[in-house]
Amino acid sequence: MKKLITLALLYSISTIAGAATATFTEAHNITASGVGSVGYTSFSVTSAGNFRFYTMGPTIDPFLYLANDDGDLTEDDIITSDDDNCSETLCGIAGDFYNSIIDIALGSGDYILGISDYTFSSSEFISGINNNSRTGVANIVISTAGIMDPGTFSAGANITATPLPAAVWLMGSGLLGVLGLARKNKVQAA
Repeated sequence: MKKLITLALLYSISTIAGAATATFTEAHNITASGVGSVGYTSFSVTSAGNFRFYTMGPTIDPFLYLANDDGDLTEDDIITSDDDNCSETLCGIAGDFYNSIIDIALGSGDYILGISDYTFSSSEFISGINNNSRTGVANIVISTAGIMDPGTFSAGANITATPLPAAVWLMGSGLLGVLGLARKNKVQAA
């Protein structure tokens, strides 16, 4: 039983140790229509894994597209889109509306996210012009926080790696010490 507990503890520590995360946020000023009505965020996946993309649009009803970025955006490049599926707990409120979220596994390569106000068609995503009625700031967030098997990415200077707190290492070494003392005491008592 103790071996099982020790193995589980070591696995947990090693899993936590490899779970550094990164988050990138980019704000877009969305205009009511025409030029500026669509915001784009480009990024590169440097190692394949799972990613979370979500919006934080306090004044518009954000709609999000994800596509391959080969330099010539077409319908064939679109991977997926989302409207209104992000919880207020994660994404906050978007005025009277809901934010968008995409959880997806991606391979290495270049990608682009597009954000605009609902309704936002794929042709508007491609053309960069949406005819909508609201203006405001909307944020696109790229994150690997809390994701199983996260990948790595680069998206500009605003990426912040979240290192493990020193307390995790201290707790892990303390638990190993306690297990060692318990084992030593048991051997001496026998």
